[in-house]
Amino acid sequence: MINKIGAVIEQKSDADPPVITQQRVDVIKAVVERNGSRMIDTAKITMPAGIRVKTNDIVSYIQDEVSLEFLTAIWNFQGSYRDESGFHHDGKINRSINGAGAGWTEIPDTSSFVNPNASAGNTTRFRGNFGATFDAAGKEIKVDDNTRFDFSQQFDIIIWFKSMLSASTVSDPASGNPKHILFAKHDGTNGVEIGLERTQPTEFASSKAWRIYAKLNGEEFLGDELYDATDSTTRTATQDIGYIDYRDAPYIDNGVVTANGRPRMIRFYRDHEDVVKLSLDGLVDGDDCRQVVASTQSSTRTTAPLYIGTNKTNVDGTVTDNFDFIGHIFQIRVYCGGYLNEVDAEMLRIANAQPMTMKISGTVWQRNDRIDKTAC
Repeated sequence: MINKIGAVIEQKSDADPPVITQQRVDVIKAVVERNGSRMIDTAKITMPAGIRVKTNDIVSYIQDEVSLEFLTAIWNFQGSYRDESGFHHDGKINRSINGAGAGWTEIPDTSSFVNPNASAGNTTRFRGNFGATFDAAGKEIKVDDNTRFDFSQQFDIIIWFKSMLSASTVSDPASGNPKHILFAKHDGTNGVEIGLERTQPTEFASSKAWRIYAKLNGEEFLGDELYDATDSTTRTATQDIGYIDYRDAPYIDNGVVTANGRPRMIRFYRDHEDVVKLSLDGLVDGDDCRQVVASTQSSTRTTAPLYIGTNKTNVDGTVTDNFDFIGHIFQIRVYCGGYLNEVDAEMLRIANAQPMTMKISGTVWQRNDRIDKTAC
């Protein structure tokens, strides 16, 4: 359980207005008690000596199946847009349309989530879970800027998604913007952006394809061409493994039912050697998906908001459903200042039921000091 359990301590200063500080600390031991609907649930958390915590501080207990060391935000979309990392990077939904006049609210729209165990949208890996649904313009999510979102050094972003848009239903790459954005914190010069791009495969002039796409500052990362499931005449067995599915109903290819309902995992990260990789389901997908991008090339942290399901260009402009993603996003994990080791990243990919964080938050009402540790 090393680095897999921890706590975030939130403290307010005596200034007016108060300054709020947060810090993640290790946890030696935690006992959580569910006391029924008529009593307050309690938790006894033992921390190492030297941790400053006092009565009325807010403490969030976090538990995950992988290391928490660099966890900055995690959205599980369990009927809300709350960040479950303990740092409160909560999202707001756009109930209007793209453009400067769009309004944002923390109140979820009832149509904004996949229902657990529904016949449409959900899949085995996330069976029983909700998921954020983007089926029209105005479904995008905005997260306010915070200094913890720093992609100028090492970082790791993992997104579980399911596209619901056919490559044959959007404009040709030559006649319009073919990108559909899952995650973006990019100001036009600095930051990251991750999504899908529709392309025209060179091998087959009449077929359309999706490929994964990302951008770090000014460098673009493009995956290999992934063929549209509707064009069975141009797909082979190896291409079938790679294509990005886009609908709930299974696709039958030569009498074989493909796993069309499965979600896909995009990972975009920079390691300690400044090697930046973009992968789909654990595989670096093409020569353009591995590049060396030194932090010295552009070390400015963007202060632009973070968007899920669209990007800043779309929100600031007047166009609708241009960069907007159409589909479901089940989970997003963001790590800054470091990245997951390959064992943890692979565990997240192959787990039959996707691991979810466990977060319990509350106010400190009693504090006991000991020589070697602090209990609260």
